[in-house]
Order: sequence, then C-alpha cells, then structure tokens
Amino acid sequence: MIIKLLRASGLAAGFWAGLTGAASAACVGQNMLDELSRTDAAAHAGIFERSASVVNGQGRFWKVEQAGVETSYLFGTFHTAEAVETVTPETWAALDSARIALFELSLDEQAAMEQRIATDPTFAFDPNAPGLSEQLDARGLEIMAEALSTRGMTLEAAEYMRPWLLFTLLGFPACHLQAIATGAEPLDAVMAQRAGDRQTPVLGLETYEQALSAFQRVRPEQFISLMVETGALIDREEDIFRTNTDLYVAGEITAINEFSIYLSETEGQRADARALNGEIMAELLDVRNRAWMPAILREVRAGNAFVAVGALHLPGTVGLIELLRAEGFNVSRLDGPG
Repeated sequence: MIIKLLRASGLAAGFWAGLTGAASAACVGQNMLDELSRTDAAAHAGIFERSASVVNGQGRFWKVEQAGVETSYLFGTFHTAEAVETVTPETWAALDSARIALFELSLDEQAAMEQRIATDPTFAFDPNAPGLSEQLDARGLEIMAEALSTRGMTLEAAEYMRPWLLFTLLGFPACHLQAIATGAEPLDAVMAQRAGDRQTPVLGLETYEQALSAFQRVRPEQFISLMVETGALIDREEDIFRTNTDLYVAGEITAINEFSIYLSETEGQRADARALNGEIMAELLDVRNRAWMPAILREVRAGNAFVAVGALHLPGTVGLIELLRAEGFNVSRLDGPG
C-alpha cells in the first residue's frame, strides 16, 4: 500500500465536510515499527537502512543559500491536522518573517477545487467508465464494501467514483476524515492561512487541475489494485497513520516510503511493490517537482522565500533539495545533522 503518495498530493483536505458515520474522535493507533522491531528486527533494520541510502532522506526543515541573496527556507509538510503541533518554533519564525510563502496549492485554489467537487458531479464521478463491480472480483468487492462502510459509504455510492478520489478517501483513516469534517485543518492550510493573516503573499505552485493530471497519468488498473490492497488493511489504518506520523515527526521522511513498500510486499504480497512504487512516485512527485522549479527558483533568487510542500517532495535525486543544488544553491538541514 502506498498511502503516502496520496498524502503527498495535498488533495484530500476539505473534501469531506459532509462526512458522517462511525469514526472515532482521534486517531489513536500504535506505531507498527515498534512492534516490528520486536518481531522481526532484520526487517525493521532493513527499512531504515534502505531509507538512509536515499540522498536527503532525513529532515523536514532546510535553509537555501546563495551568495548575495537573502536566505530562503524549504519545509516538508505532512498533510494532516496532527502535524500542526509538531512544527518547531524556528520553522514558524521562518514563515512569519518570509517575504513570500509558496505552497502546492493556494487557499484560493483549494477553495475552487472544493467548489468544483460540490457543483460538478462529473468531476468526482464518471458514469461512462467501468464501475467497481465490473473491475473487481468477488473478494475485491467484499473488501471494498467493508472499507467504505467505515466511512459511512456504500459500495453502490462509490461505483463510479473517480479512482483518484476513491483512493484518497481510503488513504486516510476514518478518524482523520471525521476530524476534517468537524473543522480540523491540515498543516499546509494552517501555514497558508497564517501567512495570509500576516499579509505575506502566498503563491500556489500549481492549479488543482495540474495536480490532478499527475493522478490521471497513473494507470487505472494500478489504482484499482492499490485500492483493494488499502481496503484489506482498513482494520490497521490508525496504526499505519500513527506510524507514518511518528516517522514524519522524527524527520525519517524516506522511511515513510520504505514502510509503505514493506507493507505492500508483506501484507499485500506484491512482488512488484518496489517497481510499482517507483512508477507512481515518478508521476506524483518527480514530474511535479520539475514543473514547480521555475516558480521556486524565481522566488529563492529574489530571497527570503518560504517553500512548504509535502515532505516526500524533498528527498532523492529528483527531490527539490537536489534540484536546487543543481542550480547553484547551498541547501543544508536545520533540524538535524546536515
């Protein structure tokens, strides 16, 4: 299961204002890596060893420097409300003193997307596409029905829901969706609102249509397979959420990805988990990183910019850190060893 790829999109927040159904008030899961360290120490160590091999795989908060230019900052977010309380005073100070703040989507763009969902049924549903009942076998339909019931939704209601939206719905625990429905705001929105309240200009790096185009490049059969895999683990969704949140707080960014691959290989029995992960990552992260660079470069060259995007956009050879270094910037970690 590759839940964090949907989290990295920033598109889940705000969709479910009308969500009802059984959901706990808070996500109270247990860290699955604590359990794994006791039951399979080798597997636990392997997750962190592979994570450590990825360039810039650790760290949420970075400074971006170039001679003659005022320092800018790069921050990796986690698209949940819980993440708000994990931000350090130094990070808030950098945002508060910034000349301009850049996010994946501006608040206006998020509002436009939510309005589109509310007013255009074809945006969220495609009655001309094959329905779930045509694409899943009996076991897959059973899994999906059980998973959707935890969100107060029937299989029939989701029959023609577009794959990106359905997978996003399944990719967050019901407790998190309930928190959003009752007014909780994810970290990105809180940061953007804080910047706006201080009269700091806020720039979105893409439109919601551009963001969704990344999902549309993922093959539909991949989404279907991953949705069933996600649904099969719905009874551990709060544990998965807690594990990923704890990894994020610890700055173990690529370990979030490695944990997801581990789950897919072990729980989902996917021999192709790593290859599939890489294929989807290329569309959801790498392509978008490159597309964002002209706007990011313009603002960091002007100085004192605060760039906040999903944390998984930072690591790797096509991550924003390495892309900035390739343009002559010195990028160094502020929340741990550089």
